[in-house]
Order: sequence, then C-alpha cells, then structure tokens
Amino acid sequence: MLTKKDIHHVFQPVICSQTKKTIGYEALLRHARTSNPVALFQTAREQGWHSKLDMLSIEKVIETFRFHHVETLFINIFPTTLLTQDFPTFLEKVISENSFNSNQIVFELNETAEEKHVWGNPNLKDIVSLIRKKGFHIAIDDVGVGAASLKQVIEYNPDIIKLDRYFSNQLAVSDDKQAVLAFFVDYCRKKNKKLVLEGIENLEDFESAKSLDVPYLQGYYIGKPSRYVQNGHNREYATLYI
Repeated sequence: MLTKKDIHHVFQPVICSQTKKTIGYEALLRHARTSNPVALFQTAREQGWHSKLDMLSIEKVIETFRFHHVETLFINIFPTTLLTQDFPTFLEKVISENSFNSNQIVFELNETAEEKHVWGNPNLKDIVSLIRKKGFHIAIDDVGVGAASLKQVIEYNPDIIKLDRYFSNQLAVSDDKQAVLAFFVDYCRKKNKKLVLEGIENLEDFESAKSLDVPYLQGYYIGKPSRYVQNGHNREYATLYI
C-alpha cells in the first residue's frame, strides 16, 4: 500500500479561450516508480485498493495545494470511490483538517469500462448530491466516449462538462466535430453549465475551438502538466511536498 510520501501531483492549466486567462488547474497523480498513472490505478484495482489510492491522492493534493493562487482545482475521482462506506467520513475529515473554500474544488467523475455499471446505482446520485451540498462542484470527464454518455450528463446534471480529446483532434478540418461542439456550446449556455474541451494540441485546433465559442480549453498546446502553477508573472510550486 502506498503512503502520501510516495505520490505527488502535476498540474495542467485550464484557460478561458477568449482571454487566455488561466481559470484553474487539473491535478494529475504521479508516482516516482511508474510514469503511467493508469497502470498504477489498474494495479490498485486488481488488488482491491484503488478507492484507497483515490482518496489518498485527494487528501494529498488538498493538504498541499496553495489554493489562494488559483480560482479552481480539478480533482479526479472514480464513481466507485464515492460509493465506498468510508467516503462521507473521509470528506468530512478533509474539510475539517484543511483550510480551503469548497467552491474552489471540482470533482471530476472519471469513466472506465470497469465502472460502467456504477452509473446506474441510485446511491451514486445521493453522494453526488451530498458533495454539492458541501459546496463542491461536479464535472463529468471524457464526455462523448465510453461510460460518460449524454445519459450521465442529463441524469447527474454536472456543473461542468469536459469533452473528450477526441473532439479536439483535427477539429479545424472536421465539419462533424465542429457541429458537435456547436451543439454542446449551445446546450451548456442554455443550461448554465461550463464547458471544457480537452486535448488541444496545436494552434489550428485552438483557433477553431475559440471561433466556436468553446469557453474553456485544456491540452498540451495550452500547457503541459507541471509541478508549477502560474501566480501572476511568477512560477511557483503548487504544492509543499511532504
């Protein structure tokens, strides 16, 4: 089993497409002995402690992140973690032991093939409702592929929709992808939701997303994951490693 000393996070910026201002960062788990967090979580899942790893990651980043430097921190979490018996107590512990505004945190619900069945569990809606009552925001990640379908968007009514990187790849030359994005932009505007397009890799796709009025963008063209965050004109460590 890992400890908090075994892990750290890197941070990828999310920007406003029109102003290019950074509005937040997504925290991405890293481990010194593996460069592949997907493989790390897969191993943890096979051994039955992926939810413990999930909560360990959340606890570490909330304990160490300098929230006064940024507007929003996006934190990934698996739906099965929300359904564990320990999660409500864990959330209360995190809130009581740390100084932050819960409205600065967005919990991104991850989708995996292994967890496809979980979305139909009525208890998941209850815990999502509890999280929101505590002031946190909810996003559904990778919308458009896999388990995170339009059904989940409608039934869970997230504050933020994060579109899968599939839609940014060659966006500038795909009329079909532009049409789908135009739909999501209109839907989110009408439903008062924030829309983030992930996977922006080049200027052409950035300009295409901007012209479609996609409000928020993320990807390597915007900024690669880093241990630093931008604080004004200075780059500072986002975390105090312990």
